[in-house]
Amino acid sequence: MNEQGLNEVEASVGDDNTGLPEWKISKLRTHKYGKKPKFRWWWQKKKKFVADDSQCTICLVDYEKGDKIMTLPCNHIYHKDCILHWFKENRVCCVCKREVY
Repeated sequence: MNEQGLNEVEASVGDDNTGLPEWKISKLRTHKYGKKPKFRWWWQKKKKFVADDSQCTICLVDYEKGDKIMTLPCNHIYHKDCILHWFKENRVCCVCKREVY
């Protein structure tokens, strides 16, 4: 494998500085599953983009009413604890791979 190939592999695997910064995480919406967010326009927009939001795609467990969830700018939702763990090593949505902010 050539040097460029190794650099690409390193970039895809990541290093100690690949996690999402705390200031970006603090901008994400957190709410309880089963309750509509206060901002109605945001809820309507979310419904257009997320086809199936009944299960966390990280832990594969169905959401239950009252679960704390986080919504990313791409409108994918996850259990708060699951996505926070994901962001320790990643800066992107684990479904669509969009960079967060």
